[in-house]
Amino acid sequence: MKTKTIFILTLLILFLSGGSSIAQTNSPIILSLEECKKLAFENNFNMKNANDKIEASKQLSRQAFTNYFPNISAAGFTYWTNRGALQYTLDIPLGQLGLGNLGLGDNFTYDIELLKRGTAAGINLVQPIFMGGRIVNGNKLAHVGEEVSQLEQQRTHNEISYKVEEYYWKLATLNAKKGTLSDVIEMLDTLTAYVQSYVDAGVTTMNELLQVKLKRNQMQSNMVDLDNGINLVKMALAQTLGEGPNANIDVNPSPLNEEVPTMPLDLYVEPEKALLNTPDYRLLNSAVKASELQERIAVGENLPTVAGGAGYFYEHLLGQNHNFGALYITVAVPITDWWGGSHAIKKRKIEKRIAENTREDMSQMLIINMTNCWNDIKAARDKITIAIESISQSKENLRLNKAYYEAGIVTLTDLLEAQTLYKNSSDEYIEAYGNFMLKTLQYKQATGQE
Repeated sequence: MKTKTIFILTLLILFLSGGSSIAQTNSPIILSLEECKKLAFENNFNMKNANDKIEASKQLSRQAFTNYFPNISAAGFTYWTNRGALQYTLDIPLGQLGLGNLGLGDNFTYDIELLKRGTAAGINLVQPIFMGGRIVNGNKLAHVGEEVSQLEQQRTHNEISYKVEEYYWKLATLNAKKGTLSDVIEMLDTLTAYVQSYVDAGVTTMNELLQVKLKRNQMQSNMVDLDNGINLVKMALAQTLGEGPNANIDVNPSPLNEEVPTMPLDLYVEPEKALLNTPDYRLLNSAVKASELQERIAVGENLPTVAGGAGYFYEHLLGQNHNFGALYITVAVPITDWWGGSHAIKKRKIEKRIAENTREDMSQMLIINMTNCWNDIKAARDKITIAIESISQSKENLRLNKAYYEAGIVTLTDLLEAQTLYKNSSDEYIEAYGNFMLKTLQYKQATGQE
């Protein structure tokens, strides 16, 4: 199951990869943590998307601002018909005109056919005067959307920074573990030759030599797994940097020197004070602002609107050219819309309360998280102290067991167990150190310092 999961993850990384700006070379390109983050901020796809979302929100704000300006439109049409659209027979009694004694008959009849062809055109300008606050609040809402996209970019920046540092320290940890494992294999090689000489001299049995060889085979098998893990982390790191999983990169040699790092007391901030600077809290504030503006817009949609207009028109419909200009004011008062509009307003009020409650609840959770992150730093540092003490003890234990074995005081099993303890204590220190660095970054991000 684990092998299948690793295989799927590898395929996913390959699918998501893009072009690499780092040359594909046989020897790996060594990058520092700062160089890794710089590459990720420039090339990571999520970072690019976050930047594009900011630009999209800016365009939306500019679009909303155009609603302050007049709406200008122009239209025109021309037509032809096979018969006049307006037909009328004119029947006038000639007697009523005093022409009855002229011998022209009793009535004068004439067929009139109008609007058989025509042309009309015009240009119209409408300037909003009062729109119930919808334009003003719509612009404010667009600015809130712009703030949200910037805060989302900051969150993406933090997520990428943490992801890069996580892969960086994981790779540094695995590289350091590989060095420790190589030392153990080298010791086992020496021990194999040593026990072989004992077997040749008839001092010990073949069984002890087999134990050493089996232990060495086990360590070599662990090395194969470790190499696979290193390759997978390298691919994941390269993909996060936007270089594609095939980029041949590695990190600087591990700076681990078995020293206890100092507690970063200069980073500590009171959680209540730090809360206001965190992007998560500011996003919650933006959600409340947005709900308030949406409520105002809902109210504005049910208020009267006033607009002024001007137009210039031309028509040629009745056989002659005619043009004219006009100024006008329109007033629209919604009446029946209030039936549904009142419920829409109440809905927006409820959504505003939900946003306020969410902000209060999540603020408390953010404060708890800050405290927990600080405690994690202290716990990680304590584990480093314990791990360093374990390394010192396991080294001395290995030295003594090696001397005792050579003197015939302890068994080979005791010596192999001492080597295992030394390896485990070294691995625990490496993991504790990387975890300390990650917890420090996590606290900085949780308190808005990153």
